[in-house]
Amino acid sequence: MKTNIRYLFKLFVGAAVWGVTLFFSSCRDDAPELLNPQEYDINNNESLFLAFWHGMNNSYVYWDVDPTDWDAMYDQYLPVFQDLDEKMEQIQMADNVSEEEAEAFVREMQETYDEAFGNMCRNLIDHHLDINIQTFLGNDTIRVNLMPGMRDELPTRDYYHDFETVWRLYSIISSMEANGEIVDLVGGVFPPNYPLIKPNEKDASAFASYRTADGIICLHFPTFSFGDFVADPSAIQTQVIRNFQKLIDETPDVRGVIFDVRGNNGGNLDDIYEILAPLIDEDIHIGYVRTKSGTGRLDYGPWTPCVVHPAENHRKIDAPIVVLNDIFSISMAEMLSMAVQTLPNGCVIGERTAGGTGPLFGDFNFSYNGAFDNGTIQVSCATLMWKTVSGEIIEGKGVTPDIEFLQTPEVYNAMCQGSDLQLERAFEYIRTGNIE
Repeated sequence: MKTNIRYLFKLFVGAAVWGVTLFFSSCRDDAPELLNPQEYDINNNESLFLAFWHGMNNSYVYWDVDPTDWDAMYDQYLPVFQDLDEKMEQIQMADNVSEEEAEAFVREMQETYDEAFGNMCRNLIDHHLDINIQTFLGNDTIRVNLMPGMRDELPTRDYYHDFETVWRLYSIISSMEANGEIVDLVGGVFPPNYPLIKPNEKDASAFASYRTADGIICLHFPTFSFGDFVADPSAIQTQVIRNFQKLIDETPDVRGVIFDVRGNNGGNLDDIYEILAPLIDEDIHIGYVRTKSGTGRLDYGPWTPCVVHPAENHRKIDAPIVVLNDIFSISMAEMLSMAVQTLPNGCVIGERTAGGTGPLFGDFNFSYNGAFDNGTIQVSCATLMWKTVSGEIIEGKGVTPDIEFLQTPEVYNAMCQGSDLQLERAFEYIRTGNIE
């Protein structure tokens, strides 16, 4: 059957062209200069592959510690995409192309994209990495979405569990208030913003602050978003953080402080000045960051110390300060954990965290690295590399707790019955000092 289907293959286009057309050489050594990934003109499979490879080559911040051989990925997969273009050209030139042949090629192209890009990125350690590729072939759309860390690596850990428990926190907190276990509760629920959650009626996370009868002050929060709402006194986030700060100021004998960041997906760096800075009276060194400083893959700037300064209105807390976290705690939740671990009275309880420590606040135009978007390829990745005060890079690994308390099936079942055993373990540590 003669068909016009071949003409659809001439419609292979990127969703947008953001700048000047650049010439791609098939040899890496021929083009050592920096290529802005946001200005690539994508018009076939080869140019799409090159745009992605060069974009990651320039923008990814972890190349000096990542196990992936990026040059080997180039050598292995460039010919694969070139072969796709040859097949596409043959179809365009053919006089008779059946619908079945056309559909088979679309399937082959999707399968090739899934396999090639999946294999290229499988072991990349940036746990903030989120890759979206979308292009068009006639009326068909070829899509790839990759989250090598959070969606692929995390579930392989032997302590991985469902996210659902964080949905139950506020009902447990409310029951604690009703039973007289806690007082001065301010809180509520807020829809979470987390890529692994599927929307349903239970998708709400707890913002809450309160104190126990014996003076333990607790702050539960699913995101570092307090700074986004401080101008709105009616926002639940503002009410919760102001209540926490008031409790710190006015509780006569603070027995301990708990920051519950289980399920916390990070957020604003400045929030640490709303949360931790009010509890310290001197600077604390919490780690180091560095970013790219030149056009080469391994051109880095110096390591810069990260320091938290005391808040203008502060009260030094000598009692135990605890961070309660889990496998889904990431980004700023991990920075808070590392900051508290530097304190002589600090302790982290729970699970090894996700391992997405690199801050995300810039793009390629900021420092030759970070997020980039050319309309066809969108990549969200860390702008800075982080290492601990002791010099360890924990990207892809996570913060190891001082006291491990995993969400086992027994812990999960207890939470379903209204008992938060992980929170109770934090109370026990503060009250007894028991680290076993």
